[in-house]
Amino acid sequence: MLFLMTFSKKRALALRKEMAKEPGERRDAAAVVNEVMEDWLFTTPQGTQLDPSNLRKVFYRLLVAAKLRRVRFHDLRHTFATLLIQQGKVSRTIRDQLGHSSIKVTVDTYGHLVLGGNRQAVDKLDERVVVNSR
Repeated sequence: MLFLMTFSKKRALALRKEMAKEPGERRDAAAVVNEVMEDWLFTTPQGTQLDPSNLRKVFYRLLVAAKLRRVRFHDLRHTFATLLIQQGKVSRTIRDQLGHSSIKVTVDTYGHLVLGGNRQAVDKLDERVVVNSR
């Protein structure tokens, strides 16, 4: 059985647990969050690392059962980022969701998807200039 808890839930749980301690015993919030971020996202019920080949096998079986084309598991991450961009989410939000070290990493990886958005913004400016000049 695959156990999945999102990092945001793990982070919140770890911070709540830390806040339950006496004030003098509490660790810095950043240290608690960093510790959580080092944990595995996909684990066995015992909390140990899931064998990547087993995850891949289960994932591919699910794709076949759903009659979907075969994609890499990592492609889901790119799909998620692309959907966030299409929804107009800002780079900072996408960076946080993907866990990138900086916005530069996010923009370098997904910036090409925003180019159409920039073109639309410029086109709108052009429309305003033409309307105002009449």
